[in-house]
Amino acid sequence: MAVSANYFLDAATLSGATAVFTDATLTTAAADGWYSDSTVVRKQVGGVLTSSTPACPDCAFPCGQGVTASGSKGIYDITFSTGTSIGVTIIYINTLDKVSNYIPDGIKVSYDSANYNELASENFGYLASNNINNFTYVGITSDDCGIGSTLNSGGYSSVEQYTWNSATSSFDNVGSSGSVTGTSGDVALTATSPGWCTVYFPKPAATPDTGVVQVFGPCDFTGWDVEINCAVALTGVAGRVFGAVDCLLGDLPDIYFNVPNRGGTAGDPQLHEFLCLDANGSTRAPADTYVVDVGGVRKKIIVDANGVITLVSVC
Repeated sequence: MAVSANYFLDAATLSGATAVFTDATLTTAAADGWYSDSTVVRKQVGGVLTSSTPACPDCAFPCGQGVTASGSKGIYDITFSTGTSIGVTIIYINTLDKVSNYIPDGIKVSYDSANYNELASENFGYLASNNINNFTYVGITSDDCGIGSTLNSGGYSSVEQYTWNSATSSFDNVGSSGSVTGTSGDVALTATSPGWCTVYFPKPAATPDTGVVQVFGPCDFTGWDVEINCAVALTGVAGRVFGAVDCLLGDLPDIYFNVPNRGGTAGDPQLHEFLCLDANGSTRAPADTYVVDVGGVRKKIIVDANGVITLVSVC
């Protein structure tokens, strides 16, 4: 995974440098490996830089990082690396723009020939289109620009298309022939801020190791943040279906796995998070009331038909 840090050069640019250092006095060579300034890439071997090569514009965006974007109406694609670990890839997105509006945006993630558009809003819980292949639109209702009616009338055509360029760390305009169809059932706007939303997909094998985040800004302006986490196995917590046994009594023979919302904790299920039955997130917990033990504290949690937690209380 790429890591951003401060380094020092013995020249004005990476292209002209002979080595990368970790200190301003240029006495300690940086570790051997690849270094980039987003324009060129050079490998340091034995404390000496090798020949420079252009940064790769088509390389996948590295997981463990984020993108802050703003622009005009359009479809924005980010091809990203998942890493090679097995588990779940979790993506957080916030449609708050740079002037503190929640102008609606459509969200869809593609991985291994499947689409994922079910979101868990930190403020509202489950938000999703009624068609897994369409965008799910989130944002504030008062900022709606007629999305549902436009979709019901045939959708959007001649849409500007943008693709993330890893060399320039920006979006390139790659065409204006994009089209977006759907229905008003794709629109999941809320009266107030949805906050950060979570979308995830199971990654049960090392490969494929790339996916695509698509954001469609249907209004005149779009702005959003997206954070793409590297794949990781979910953390289990002991529990059981509540049943007729008192919350504080009885064994906890089962294991449940929460998909943490942004700022959440793996192994500590919280309100408005997805709850799953396996570490890869392949199967969601069915609608029911459960008891789980988190660090010796038993909690009662209620899960809805979408596998999202709607209530958490201490037993």
